[in-house]
Amino acid sequence: MPFYPDIPSQAVTPINTQAFLGLNRGLSIADGEMADMLNMSSDHYPVLSTRQARAAASFQVEGGGQDVYPDGIDGMLGTDKLIVCSGEHVYVDGVQHALTLSADEAMRPKHLVSMGAYVCIWPDKKYLNLANPDDYGQMGDKWSAADGQVITAMMCRRDGENYDTDEITVSAEAPAEPEDKQLWLDTGGENDVLKQYSKAQQDWAVVLTTYIKIQATGIGKGLKEGDVVHLSGAAVAGGTAPAAAGEDTLSFPAEGFSLYSSFKTYGSPPRSSTPTIAEQTKTITVSGIPDGAAVTGAVAKFKTGSPMYGKQLLTMNGVSFGYGGNAEIPVEVTGNGDVSLKFRFQSGTNTTVLGEHGGSISISNLVLEVTYAVSGAADEDSKQIEALNTTNTVYGCGDDYIIVAGLLHKSLTLAGTLVRDLKIPDLDYICEANNRIWGCSYATVDGTLTNEIRCCALGDFRNWYRFEGTSMDSYVMSVGSDGRFTGAYSLQGIPLVFKEGYLHKISGTQPSNFTLNTVKCRGVQDGSWRSLAAVNEVLVYKSRQDVMVYDGSPPYAIGEKLGTARLYEAVGGAYRDKYYFNARDDQMRWHTYVFDTSKQLWHKEDELSIRHMANADGTLYLGYNMGALLAVGVDGAEESFKWMAAFGKFGFQDENQKYLSRFNVRAQMGRGSTMKLEIQYDSDGKWVDMGTVRCTQLKTFTLPVVPRRCDHCQVRISGTGMIKVYSIARLYEGGGDGHA
Repeated sequence: MPFYPDIPSQAVTPINTQAFLGLNRGLSIADGEMADMLNMSSDHYPVLSTRQARAAASFQVEGGGQDVYPDGIDGMLGTDKLIVCSGEHVYVDGVQHALTLSADEAMRPKHLVSMGAYVCIWPDKKYLNLANPDDYGQMGDKWSAADGQVITAMMCRRDGENYDTDEITVSAEAPAEPEDKQLWLDTGGENDVLKQYSKAQQDWAVVLTTYIKIQATGIGKGLKEGDVVHLSGAAVAGGTAPAAAGEDTLSFPAEGFSLYSSFKTYGSPPRSSTPTIAEQTKTITVSGIPDGAAVTGAVAKFKTGSPMYGKQLLTMNGVSFGYGGNAEIPVEVTGNGDVSLKFRFQSGTNTTVLGEHGGSISISNLVLEVTYAVSGAADEDSKQIEALNTTNTVYGCGDDYIIVAGLLHKSLTLAGTLVRDLKIPDLDYICEANNRIWGCSYATVDGTLTNEIRCCALGDFRNWYRFEGTSMDSYVMSVGSDGRFTGAYSLQGIPLVFKEGYLHKISGTQPSNFTLNTVKCRGVQDGSWRSLAAVNEVLVYKSRQDVMVYDGSPPYAIGEKLGTARLYEAVGGAYRDKYYFNARDDQMRWHTYVFDTSKQLWHKEDELSIRHMANADGTLYLGYNMGALLAVGVDGAEESFKWMAAFGKFGFQDENQKYLSRFNVRAQMGRGSTMKLEIQYDSDGKWVDMGTVRCTQLKTFTLPVVPRRCDHCQVRISGTGMIKVYSIARLYEGGGDGHA
């Protein structure tokens, strides 16, 4: 009886996946990782589950519908309330606020920041008070004098009480026998100084700060004590503004006249003669030189050349002039602006006879040229008023007056050119830290590039130019790094300002110890400023190359599992331990990714174009699709959504051919949910449908697979509704090498 050798059966190898590790778009991924997915989450890790159903926000939007803003969404901010900017309107928890904004395209998007109960909005530079609906408006305030408006300025005390007209003595010498507390405005030094006499000290003490009250209807309306305003156009009424510094020349044609000379003849030839001399003095008055200008030179000359000929001789002010002499002669302008010109003319000499009837000369094209220099000097009153054309602290105010620091000799009426401006700077990006709003600006202003980081005064978002040397001051610093700013955020009370290649961190508690620390690193991508979001105690953002985390040490990347596709215009938000992240790729497709910071896993949710995110009172709001709004973290009645999970390519661990023979999935599905299994062999791009199941109980589904010999394969499950996948078991048999 013959014996045949046993042919061993091929070993059946089970692979059971019980921990699902999230998204990984790399070429080689671990078991349990997914190459692609849709609407999956780490909520029940290690179980693979669909994301939580989203809800419509719980308020009705005025003028729109359920959570739909009629003019789109231009900006969002979350506090204990949700603030949304849409077109010209601001909504607080869906209720339209009275504050209006600009809907111009150049004024979009809106940057919002909260400081206490206040919400400030750039680039409109407006604010609203969440605790007081009647408190809102423009952060800055500008007032200009109306035509014919009466404006007066006078010295006053700190409390605004005016000095009596004879209360201050104005003189260069101290008053004789002064009384106690008598005031003296000392004008004898380089700078005028107000002094007060102390009888006890027998001496004059300098009054360190003096005050001016400027009165005009409406000039102080909207201001408060401590505001810093910029004054411009301050000038004395009826006064002549000083000319700009420089040099100029004026020309004065002289009135034409003639000079005659004759000869007295003696004997017969050879005759001798004695010439007579003609003399005349002319005065030219100089005009048109600005007040305060200094004459630097004056010359007399003929416009078209000398009118003389032969041996005629003309002198002016004793200097030979014209033919055979000087082409022009310096002259002196007297204090009253007159120039005296003395002309002396003779035709011939004792030895040269030109004729018996003498000669004449017509002076008709003589010109006096006067050069003057202007230093810009003005009279004392004008100088004192014009000194106010700068930033000024308001020490007191009412609707119709403001009190600023300054000094005057007397009460004055001002010209109607006065402008008072409470300025708010243009800022690219903003954040709030330690009761100050911080901002940055990279722009060309009046031909000068500004590359600055600044903050407002402590607790006062309306004052950005208060520099008085106190801890309450505002602050500004120039930055040496190159390029535009790309974002700003406050982390743990520290303001952080980004460029694409830099992180600027400002440490310190007050202007005297503010310090700028610059780190060259992967900063925020240009256009992705909305990706900045704090998850627990760390900051996450999109850089040009990656998704980054900053926790106080140098930023590090966490987005390597998202693959190599370039992403732009990123928007980010935080919900519990998760960072929500939406961006577009080069094909203009939008993707929503979620990073679970506690589990260090990425998942992909949907492909909506979400342009704004804000966490308000524990709920993350997503703004997309021309004003629609959804909420994460609220149980909602979202319609059944599609989901999908595509696992990595299976079989690379074994170089032989193989057969996939069975598929076991342990899962629990919600009511009405479905699950479909598909397989793709050898990366041929074709997904083979292996069946669809429906069930609401937790159980194991066995899906038989028609064996097909392959080098590798990929499994995809998909469906609709809610599902939890506890495990996936695959059975495969070896099939020999690739040539069997």
